Amino acid sequence: MELKATVSMKGAIFDGKAPEIIRKDLLSAMYEATRMLERKVKLKTPKGVFGSEAGLYKTIYGEVVQHGTAVVGNVGHGMKYGDVIEYGRSPGKKPPPIAPLQRWIEFKGITITDKKTGKALSSRTIAFMFSRSIGKKGFPGVHMFENAFVENQGKLTEIFDRAGFDIAFHLSEDKS
Repeated sequence: MELKATVSMKGAIFDGKAPEIIRKDLLSAMYEATRMLERKVKLKTPKGVFGSEAGLYKTIYGEVVQHGTAVVGNVGHGMKYGDVIEYGRSPGKKPPPIAPLQRWIEFKGITITDKKTGKALSSRTIAFMFSRSIGKKGFPGVHMFENAFVENQGKLTEIFDRAGFDIAFHLSEDKS
């Protein structure tokens, strides 16, 4: 039995196009992964006073940034209280501001009646009570970013596995 092999010096690996092909396919995969995670985080984000029209939900974004040859995907938010919603608040911290809580109480239609007088408390008074309680007791985080990432690791792996196959295919194409 005689074995023969032929080696061809053609294709992207040999003509210097490999780095651009790899970058293009990885960039495509990173955009797909980032868009998918952004959607999944938004599904888990509390809507708050303004629903999906404003507030934390509206500021959630996905971005892909290139640093030289590296491609980095990020899903984040643009609200100063976003990390508090994600991670929660420890007991014994300074109480949160009353004004946002008051808007939330009014939006939710929360009413509390004073047991002694039988009169409804003002939304500002209720907000103060909530604020003081949150400051003392804290609250657990929602973990919308963390949970979206953990729950979708399989899908992320699929996206980048597919990118690996795309890279191999595009590198092996003979365009001569």
